[in-house]
Order: sequence, then C-alpha cells, then structure tokens
Amino acid sequence: KKDVKDVRQRSRDWVICWRSTERRTAVMQALDAIFKLAANEENFQQFGNDVIQCFYDISSVTHDPVRSRALMYVEQLAQRWRHSVLARGWRGDLVKPPATTILDTIVGLYCMERVGVASNNLKRDLTATLSRVNGTNIQDNYSVIDYFGWDPRAGPPPQGGIIDPASGIQISRYRAMCTSLTYAFYIDSVGLDIGCSYPTILQHLKSIRPYQGPRKFRIWEDYVDQCYLATHVVFTLSNWGELSLESHLLPHEYLFIREHLPIAVRQNDVHLVGEYLECLRVFAVSDADPLVKLGIAFLLNTQSESTHRWDDHLDAYTSYHATMVAAQGLLAHNARGFGPGLITAVPILQAHLLADGTTMQDSLSPDERVTTAVQAAIQAQRQAREKKNSKAESPDLNENNRKRPKISETPVDFATLSTLKNQLDEATRQSDWTATKDVLVSLDNVAVDLELLKSTNLGKDVSLLKKVADTQVATLAKALVRKWKGLLKENGLSGESGNSMVASPPRPISSSSSPKSTTPPITTSNITTSNMKEDDGANALVPPPFPVAVP
Repeated sequence: KKDVKDVRQRSRDWVICWRSTERRTAVMQALDAIFKLAANEENFQQFGNDVIQCFYDISSVTHDPVRSRALMYVEQLAQRWRHSVLARGWRGDLVKPPATTILDTIVGLYCMERVGVASNNLKRDLTATLSRVNGTNIQDNYSVIDYFGWDPRAGPPPQGGIIDPASGIQISRYRAMCTSLTYAFYIDSVGLDIGCSYPTILQHLKSIRPYQGPRKFRIWEDYVDQCYLATHVVFTLSNWGELSLESHLLPHEYLFIREHLPIAVRQNDVHLVGEYLECLRVFAVSDADPLVKLGIAFLLNTQSESTHRWDDHLDAYTSYHATMVAAQGLLAHNARGFGPGLITAVPILQAHLLADGTTMQDSLSPDERVTTAVQAAIQAQRQAREKKNSKAESPDLNENNRKRPKISETPVDFATLSTLKNQLDEATRQSDWTATKDVLVSLDNVAVDLELLKSTNLGKDVSLLKKVADTQVATLAKALVRKWKGLLKENGLSGESGNSMVASPPRPISSSSSPKSTTPPITTSNITTSNMKEDDGANALVPPPFPVAVP
C-alpha cells in the first residue's frame, strides 16, 4: 500500500503543475524526438553520450510518466554506447592520445558510471594513460593548457588569446571558463587527475563577476558565452539539476538569470530560455513565479508541430541541444537533495561570499528565497538607479526636500513590468482569474516606478478589474489601485480619477533623457553595434537577433 501511495504522489506533480497537460505532452514528444535523432549512427557517434546523460538527468529530477520513458531510453542507449566505445577503442593504446580524445573519453566514462554501466577496464586504461602523458618522465607531456587552452593555476582567464583545443579557434574568456568548469567537473567526479581541479577553476569566478548586460559587449557572442557560463556554474554545482541550491550561495548567478530571461525570450533563444528555467528550478523557484510562466509559455509556443523538436531547421546537434534544454525547462522538477554536489567547492563559495560582504547561513527557513546576499545586491541596484535619476533632475532641487515614494518592496524594471502587463492582459482575456490573481499579487510585491507605471498603461488595466465578477480579483485590484494612488499623493501628483496612472502613447526608448529629444524610435532595423551605448544590462533594449552560440 505504501508503494502504491508513493507512485500516486510522484505522478501527482505532473497533475498539479501549471499547464500540466501541455507540458507533459511536449516533454514526452521531445524525448521521443531525441531518441529518434540518436537512432542515426552518425548522430550517436557525435553526441550519444550527451543524449544518455540527458535522459538520465531528466529521470532523476521528475516523476512518472516522464521518468519511466526517460529510463527506458537510458537503458537502451547506455549499453549501445558502451559496446560502441569498447568495439572501436578510444586510442588508449597510443603513446600519446590527443588531449581532446582523453577529455571526451572521461565525459563518456562519467555518463556510463552515472547510469550504472561502468567499465573498469576503460577507467584503468584512462588512469594509466593520464599517468603516462602527464608524468615528468616524458619530455613533451601534456600541460593544463593542452586540455583547457589556458592555465587556471597561473591566474584567471585572460581577456584574449585563448585558443580552444578542440576547434583550434580563438574563444572568449567566458567560453574558456565555462568549458573548463564543465570538463573539470567530469574529471573530479570520476576521480581522475589532469593536474587542475574544479575548485582551482571556480576560484577565478570572482574575476568574471559581476555579470554584464548585453550593451557592455562589443560582440554579441561574448554576451551569450557569459550567459552560458552563469548557467553552467549552477549546473556543475547542482550535478546538472539533480540537487537544489540556495540562492544565497550564488547571488550573482541567481539575479543575472532572473534579469536576463526576458532578453532570451525576446531573442527567441530556446537554448538560453531552457537553461535559465532549469537553473531557476535548481533555486527552487515555483510555477507561480511570473518569469517561470513566461519561459514555459515561450517554450510551449515554439515547439515544432511536425518534428516535436526545437530549432529543427538547424543541424542535428543544435536541434538536439535546443530540444534537450527545452524539455528540461518544462519538467515538473523535484530535486533529490541539496548541493553543492562537489564538496570541494564549498570553501571557494564561502570565500566568494565573504568577499561580497556576507557569510553562508545554515539556518534559513524554507520560504526565504532571497537572503542577505541577494538583498544586498538588490539594494545596490536600487541605490545606483536612484543616483542615476538624481543626476537627470534639476540641480536646483534640494535632494533632502525632494519627495520620493517609500519603497520597501523589490524594485522592478521596464522589462519585468511589461512582462507582468502582458500576462495580466492574457489572463483577463481568457477570464483566467487564478492567473489574474497571481499577477496582481506579483505586482503588489514589487516597487513600481511611477514613470514606468504610466508608460505601460498598467494603472488603467488594473482599475478595470475592480468591477469583475470574481470578488478576490476585484478586492486585489482595488487594494492595488489604492496603493498606487497613495504613491501619487506622496509625490504631489493628483490621483483622484486615476488618470495620472494612464499614459499617452509610450515614448520610444532612447539614450537621451531629455523630453525634447528627436531621436527616432529604436527598432531592430536601425540598431548596430556602433550606435549601442553602454547601459547597466537587461533594463535596456537589446540588440537584434544574432546566431545563437551553443556550448
């Protein structure tokens, strides 16, 4: 009886999650599509071990019926991959196999051990080869640079001049850091040694932080590489989503992902949206979060109806990667424990938190998602925004006498407020009062800037909800309008009729704060890398779509 009850409870997660039927169907179709891709021998030789890990990762963080389907595919592909590797060999008999071959074999060994299809002979051969090619008795032995393209023991990744050992092309410091962290995770997990460990690389994360917005980069691909670095820090510390992490352990990554998910949606970047969603799941962010709903809705709307894949017009690996991360982003996620998975990373994280002016806290309540480090980062952003606004105002005004709203909630930017408005419009259009209440609660929990409130016409939309049939929605709307009118009065503006919260047509975003600016509206047709000015990240309009770089 206990086993039956446990099975029912596990399956219940796929019943109660937001848009459950659509998500479950999309994930099951995606798993079938990935397995179909892997049936092609050329695809299987290229990324078969990655497919096996994908199925195992999905099976470890979700429940039936998705878990059963993923495990079925794991069992079929793991044995096939093992026999394939043993049949063709991995060139371990060579005096000096290529460094990239050694790394790829270590990744394969990790996948085999994780799914329970280990090969002691392969691990023994790998250990002997590493001892031979990294030993002091060979004059031309491999260095760490041969594996990673840079030497983490000597310092952080340089700004330029890093050559990727696999492709032979120059890569950004963000991609080099991301690739090195990923390979080092595999190496440490299987208990091998190439002369540089995961903590040695992780310690240089402080030289990368704080993460920057897209307008800080001259090359769009560098910004994308930075995004992948942020997600892979979370992935490697959580055993690829298997373990849950507290947001205060990685405040920079947590805030960056929340701030930049809307950018990935606007760029139609399935790869980043899927990875961002999985990271938010690792941080225990629920379906009720508006950003999670935004990402899920985007993924459901972009899946191909014919192939059930994402980016199916691109090459096999790119489409596989998009489908993999999208499926993981749509999961009804359940972590198996708490991270970090690599215990050797804990001292490095402690040092980073101490450098940020905070300490690790072990006594957090389950509901405390944004802790001291995150709150400090939010406060710093608020202070920077207020300082920037004060410079734009008349210097004759006395700062101490200027009336400002008393804000105690989390500040909200234009992108997030626009997202909430779109969700509110969609929910009210479909008379989905549950979703409407969720959006109203989210609006009540953020500090809305009056200019943003006017520019989005949100005040009028909420005011109309005061007369709907659902009493809870009407009550929430009345309380929200009353609150916003209070802010208007505190700033010396009239709020009697509510019209002061309704804007004329929104003005185009420009780099000038002057109301007399004649700058034309910025569109994707007139943005170039030469006219993009520096801005503090995701709050500004992002550049037009570029080819997506896939790690």
